[in-house]
Amino acid sequence: MEKNKKYCSVGVKLVGFYVVLGLIPLIIVYLYTFYVLRSVLEEDGYRYIRQESEQAGNLMDAWADRYAAIIDSIYMDYYTNAYIMADYSNMGFESMYPYIDKAMLKLILLSPETTKIEFYSFNETLPEDGNYFRKVDQMKEGWFQKAVDANGFTVVAGVEERKEYGYERPYIGMVKLLNYFKNGSLQNVLQVQVDAVSVCDLIYDENEACRKFVLSEDGTILASSERGDLGKNAEEVLKDSVIWEDIDWGKPGSLMEQGKYYMVTKDCQMKMKVLVIADKTSVLEKANQTAEKILFLLALTAIMAFAAILLYGRNFTQRINRIVYATGRLRRGDFSYLVREKTNDEIGKVADAMDDLTRQMEILIHDNYQKQLRLRDSEINLLYEQIDPHFLYNALSTISSLSIMEGDRQTNRCVKALGEFYRVSLNKGKRILSVQEEVELLKSYMVIQKFRFDDCISITYDISRVTLQYRCLKLLLQPVVENSIKYGIRDNNGKVLHIKVKVYEENEMVYFVIEDDGTGMERERLEEVQAAVNKGNGGYGLKNIDIRIKLQYGSQYGLHLESEKGIGTKVIIGIPRVWKEIEEVDCMPD
Repeated sequence: MEKNKKYCSVGVKLVGFYVVLGLIPLIIVYLYTFYVLRSVLEEDGYRYIRQESEQAGNLMDAWADRYAAIIDSIYMDYYTNAYIMADYSNMGFESMYPYIDKAMLKLILLSPETTKIEFYSFNETLPEDGNYFRKVDQMKEGWFQKAVDANGFTVVAGVEERKEYGYERPYIGMVKLLNYFKNGSLQNVLQVQVDAVSVCDLIYDENEACRKFVLSEDGTILASSERGDLGKNAEEVLKDSVIWEDIDWGKPGSLMEQGKYYMVTKDCQMKMKVLVIADKTSVLEKANQTAEKILFLLALTAIMAFAAILLYGRNFTQRINRIVYATGRLRRGDFSYLVREKTNDEIGKVADAMDDLTRQMEILIHDNYQKQLRLRDSEINLLYEQIDPHFLYNALSTISSLSIMEGDRQTNRCVKALGEFYRVSLNKGKRILSVQEEVELLKSYMVIQKFRFDDCISITYDISRVTLQYRCLKLLLQPVVENSIKYGIRDNNGKVLHIKVKVYEENEMVYFVIEDDGTGMERERLEEVQAAVNKGNGGYGLKNIDIRIKLQYGSQYGLHLESEKGIGTKVIIGIPRVWKEIEEVDCMPD
């Protein structure tokens, strides 16, 4: 049968194990790490885009709040509105300019980016000053209609190029309808112009892969990372990058993907929108660089490990072959061959141990097995010889008959109880009883003790009916109760000794609890007695029970003591629950 086995050296197996248990898991870990890391880095990129969108939106909302407050302050200025709406046909307007100039200058100083504040009115008597006031016939731009449609709210009009200091500079205009339907006609529109470059600086980002746009309601670029886009239509500017119609403006804050780009939008005040566009390649660049580094380290590690495995495998195989040869000699019964490994590592220790094992194995196994069998057999037989005198039962029967003939009824009851005790305990040589028989055995013993001690002993029973059918070793209860009487009566100073016997089932175990109210023991004495019982050095009764339980059921079962000085003593016996007749321990070798 051995000749049919295919030979495979340890070195080849080591290489195979390396591939299966080392290289393949390494590749799996690499792939898992790569994809997890890529996912994490992608999520970081997505989070960065969302944060940029959120940040730009928050900045624009703060910007809008500031200018809305400025515009509202003008709207709420009673004197400004009174001057604009006054009829100057029959009155002078000299007092108007100082007030308006002072009020508007204060607002401009509070917001340096504000470059112009203008009022457009249908009031034909309001004089133009070329600075603040404009007539109706100059309102030719589309922003005027936006102010009308906004129904009193401040809206962004758009971007206007205005030449100042010899060059064109873009401005963002915001408009608000000041009064309307006064005497059946519109009266005034306020326009505030802000330097658009300052708004671009507000959202500027050095990351070139991430472009930001602030758009008006009609798609006009109000601010951008690239200032050349100001005032242009966003759809035209981005036609080569994204499909404008596919942008879902109804989900602000959601990440959208189109071709090579990611996009996030955010709604702002004054009907403005923020659009952030990021290049996918830039977002994933860090993930790709990390993957390349991991791949390089993986390859380097795999090559170095493979070389080490080959060198070690060759040396390991040679040494193992010598041990294999020695094992073959040992299997053939040749105990004279020694490996004689000179090294002091694990293989050398294995070789030395094999040499020792070869010399001692047969003797140790045989001697130990026989010794344990003899010891176990002698112990259990000795225990039962102490409590199993057959001749006594026959003698007691004779004495009982004689006491009846002579009329001594009390002696007859006592001898009869003793005879019943030995009848049950002998049980035709069997060591296993039912729990019910064990309890009856104890009751017979207590009849005898009642004759001896009269009313100095009181015993009660709490036996679970379901436990009566279970099987147990005989003479578990009587030695413990005898021990309680022996020490309880002696040290109880004439008081009645109360003994309670309880049998119950719990967690597939049967527990026998014998509790008395004797004098009890100090903790130190209790520990000494328990240790003596566990080591087999205790008194006959308790030691006997503990040894027999461990021999029959196993070392995890046995007897446990609890006691407190002046309170009493409790003995707890635990055995496994057995329904049918259990086999007695066979202590004789086959």
